[in-house]
Amino acid sequence: QKEAAASREEAQKGLRDPITTEIAPAGPFWIAETYHQQWDERHGSLSCPLPHRARRN
Repeated sequence: QKEAAASREEAQKGLRDPITTEIAPAGPFWIAETYHQQWDERHGSLSCPLPHRARRN
């Protein structure tokens, strides 16, 4: 948690508003369903595209 707090403090330096995300210990890790595995290899990107109306400028 010390490393996460230090990272947050470093990121905060260039921001006007405070970062308010809670830093908490991670819970159990669950492997994603098969459909979600190797998404980038199957779709050519690391994320799902947002619908046009949901994008921010």
